[in-house]
Amino acid sequence: MRISEKMQQLRKSNGLSQEQLADKLDVSRQAISKWESGASLPDVEKIVLISELFKVSTDYLMKDENVSESNEITQQCVQVPRKIYIVDINKRKLSAFDEFVIEMLGKSDEGEGTLITGITHSNTKVKIPVCVLYGVTKGILGRNKQTMLGCYASLEDAEKELNDISKASLTETVYELKHAAKMQGVRITDNDS
Repeated sequence: MRISEKMQQLRKSNGLSQEQLADKLDVSRQAISKWESGASLPDVEKIVLISELFKVSTDYLMKDENVSESNEITQQCVQVPRKIYIVDINKRKLSAFDEFVIEMLGKSDEGEGTLITGITHSNTKVKIPVCVLYGVTKGILGRNKQTMLGCYASLEDAEKELNDISKASLTETVYELKHAAKMQGVRITDNDS
């Protein structure tokens, strides 16, 4: 998501018209329109004012989400406007996060994650897609810690979850995962036998 999209989302979620936001930032409505369409960018002073007005970091506004692809790993990083506590599919409340990472190891021709073999407690063989959502917390000395939040049957499901988390972070303090795959009692095996 680019700064133009983030600004429009923040403005709308706070119930402001372009005119109202323009008044708060002491600019014209046309300037807001240009910023939101991506035709121009606000100067640094205005970016600081926007971050203070919507209580988000300037990093959140300025950084585009990073989507990188290679043959082996696909990773998508997204920072949300405000920290939000995550409740996993087992109803455990995890830490508060303001950054999330979707990671998928490999891709099939259909764009789905690589499947690995797992075995349930009843020795039933299952295929488990490897598409994982992590929450990121900033640690001491700038070291980030990733916490696995859930596994997903497809990249589409993980992206839906991330979109829902991003929207919820604007108005909520807690979000319960909705799209994660339930994999209780499954252990991973090294081979297909």
